[in-house]
Amino acid sequence: MGEKSKTSGEDGEKLASDFFNLIGWNANKKGLSIPCSDSNHLNKDGNSRKTHGVDILFPAQSWENPQDFVHHLISVKHTIKPYVKNLSSKFNEFSSDIQEALSCYKRSSVSSNYSKGKSRIENIKYVGILFWISEYLSTKESVLEGISSSRSFSDSKFDGFYVLDNRRVHFIRDSIKFAKTDYSKTEFVNINDSSSLDPADFNTSSTVMPAALLASNVIPFKSTCLGRVDKLINR
Repeated sequence: MGEKSKTSGEDGEKLASDFFNLIGWNANKKGLSIPCSDSNHLNKDGNSRKTHGVDILFPAQSWENPQDFVHHLISVKHTIKPYVKNLSSKFNEFSSDIQEALSCYKRSSVSSNYSKGKSRIENIKYVGILFWISEYLSTKESVLEGISSSRSFSDSKFDGFYVLDNRRVHFIRDSIKFAKTDYSKTEFVNINDSSSLDPADFNTSSTVMPAALLASNVIPFKSTCLGRVDKLINR
C-alpha cells in the first residue's frame, strides 16, 4: 500500500510538472519544506507540525501587472481511482492543508527572499492552486460542481485560489495543442483587466500563462507563423 501511494504521488508530480512547464511556469521550485510557525497546525497524529510541504512553488513578478509579485503555492493530489463521492469534505481537507502552509510560508525567509531586490514591486500576492487529478479511465470528469458551496472558497486566505481538475487540465492542454498546430510561435494574452474579447484589444502577450486563465472558459492566444500575426480564441 505504501509503495502504491508513493508511486501515485510521483506520477502526480510528473503530470503536474509537465502541465506547468507547458503553460510557461518553468522556473518553479519543487518539494519545498517550510518551517511551521503556528502551534495550532497539527499533523495526522494530532501533534504540532514542524514543517509544511509545498509540492510546487512558482514565485514570479507578474508580466500583466508588473507592480505585483505573486507567490503561487501548488498542492498536487493524484489518484488512480475515481474521484471520491464526498468531494466537498475532501476538498476542505486539501484546502485546509494548503492554507495552513500559506500562513507559515508568508512568515518564512523563503517567501521574503524571492521578492527581495525586485524593482517596481508594490504588492505581494499569494495564489493557491490545487492540482487534483484522477487517472481512472482517463476521465475528463470535473469536481468543481461538487465543491462550489464549500466554505473554503469564501474563507480562503489567498488572493486567488484555483482548482485544476481533469476537465480543466484537458481543456487547457487541448487549447494549447490547437493553437500550436499551425503556428511556430504561440503566446498567451492577458484579458484579466478587460471584458472585451475583440482580438484588436489583445495588446500584451507572453509565453507565461496568467493565473486568471486557469479558471477561464476562454483561452486567448497571439500566434505567429511566417511573420504573420493572428489572434486566436479557444472556448
